[in-house]
Amino acid sequence: MNMTTSIAFVTIWLMIRYAGIGLCNSPVTNSAMSAVSKEESGQASGVMNWIRQGLAAMSVSIFSSILASRSAAHQAALPPSAA
Repeated sequence: MNMTTSIAFVTIWLMIRYAGIGLCNSPVTNSAMSAVSKEESGQASGVMNWIRQGLAAMSVSIFSSILASRSAAHQAALPPSAA
């Protein structure tokens, strides 16, 4: 990807990504919940939710850091009249 990459290209790849995430989430949850007893299902559900939310927050922070560093690098590469 570069500065001339079209919005349609990015949109299509994001749609494929989110479709894959959506198709994987249900089987993973199902297999994890079927591996525990009924008595422990509430705790297992809570742990799965905690892990999912924690990883989502960590992913947002990592990708925000990457975006900030790449934006700074591209900003520094611009000629003075464009900045």
